[in-house]
Amino acid sequence: MDTAIKEIQIVMIDKDKIEKNDSFSNAYSYPFKLTSTPDAVWVEQFVKTYDTVEDPKKRKMYVADDYIMLIMAADDNKQKHIDIVKCLVFETNSRYKKICREKQDREAKQQQDKDNQLLNLKDETAKFNI
Repeated sequence: MDTAIKEIQIVMIDKDKIEKNDSFSNAYSYPFKLTSTPDAVWVEQFVKTYDTVEDPKKRKMYVADDYIMLIMAADDNKQKHIDIVKCLVFETNSRYKKICREKQDREAKQQQDKDNQLLNLKDETAKFNI
């Protein structure tokens, strides 16, 4: 049961959806378009990864459907924040893949245990005199 684990990637910054944001003066929402809408586990890992970032100019960031929304000022060092988002996505994918692999391994073991139990029952049944 080795199903491929789909990574989330950044496709682009959707420049047509950049808009003013009310978080602070001079704030704008920068939408990073993703390859697909991440599931709840991926989003949870993204938030946990984001929470580890230590930066005095740390900006608000969240996942909304197939976008990561980054709130930053018009005069922020945009490349720095873009690089942070890219690193967060990379690290989140690593964590997500590990979680998915562990889940697949658990499920495979459970299935193997069920199969073994069934085989044992069949072997046991073959010993009966009928």
